[in-house]
Order: sequence, then C-alpha cells, then structure tokens
Amino acid sequence: MINLFSIGRISKPHGIRGEVNVIPFDENLDIFKNLECVFLSKSDTLEDDLTPVNITSIKFKNKIVKR
Repeated sequence: MINLFSIGRISKPHGIRGEVNVIPFDENLDIFKNLECVFLSKSDTLEDDLTPVNITSIKFKNKIVKR
C-alpha cells in the first residue's frame, strides 16, 4: 500500500518546455516549496497508473502553481 495524497489538479499545459498549471487543493502553498518529485495519476483511486515526475522549478502566480 502506498501512502499518497492529492495536492492539486493540472489545469492546463503552459509553454513548450513541459510546464503545467496546477490548481492546488489547499490554500497553504508551502507544500509545493520542497517538492522534488510528484506522481501523476489519471484516477483518484487507482495506484497502478502512477507516473513519477521530477520537479525542476516551481513558480507561484495568482494561487496557481506552475511546475
């Protein structure tokens, strides 16, 4: 069993370098500051479709997180 939780939802791609806009599920954006890797999933419940993604940079703009 993997202990994971959702921190946001990808709203749309941004630019041509693989950046995405993320709508956070919490108003406290501190959780995003120390991320090195996240797991993307197409489902809210299945753990077999998790894809690890390394975080290279994070930008904050209008309560939207850009990876």
